Amino acid sequence: AVCIDDYASTSRMFEEFGLGSHLRDRTLIQFSTGTPQEARDSKANAILHGTNYLDGALLAYPREIGQDGIVAISGDEEIYLAVQDLLGALSSDVRYLGAAIGGATALDLASLTFTMSTHLGLVHAALLCESEQVSYEQLAAVVVDSQPSDAVEITHLGQALHNNDFKNPSASINVYSGVMDRILSQATTAGIDTSIPEFASMLYKKGVAAGLGDEEVVALIKLLRR
Repeated sequence: AVCIDDYASTSRMFEEFGLGSHLRDRTLIQFSTGTPQEARDSKANAILHGTNYLDGALLAYPREIGQDGIVAISGDEEIYLAVQDLLGALSSDVRYLGAAIGGATALDLASLTFTMSTHLGLVHAALLCESEQVSYEQLAAVVVDSQPSDAVEITHLGQALHNNDFKNPSASINVYSGVMDRILSQATTAGIDTSIPEFASMLYKKGVAAGLGDEEVVALIKLLRR
């Protein structure tokens, strides 16, 4: 298994030490951070050297490795089954995603996208609280305490995406668009930066203009598909 900075670093290491020829008939599992295309290229290169290849992603912080951090694996099922027990040493939660080799990196980047978007929301939330003398500790407590309910809603929204059914929303695009209007109004009145809510508001307004206002918020995906 390889887990260093990125796929390019892995390639340089293999070339510098001439490792390719030593991996014939062995299984290489790539855990470095990359993209689905890099996973496909890495698999193609491994095949040239007669190496079995799996692509993986550690969807976890270092402290979670060896415990219950999520480990995602993509690649040929027969190769995966041959090393399944070894992968169990990394986590009690190893998830095989299927044969498509780009799956693990796609899920990794998707998870990071969600996390970083949450970070941006937290930054603006902190600015908002700061402007009204609400402590960061109080903000953090509300965010943490709402997580069980949020998890239920995320599961619901994921099912809506899976079924391509956006009717009967818990909160519609119209509702969220109105919320963003109030968030922008507060930011303007308080004199705080509006960059983050302006971007979100723009997407909601586009959704409303496209006739999606009464649908689930994730119906915005219709606007963003090419």
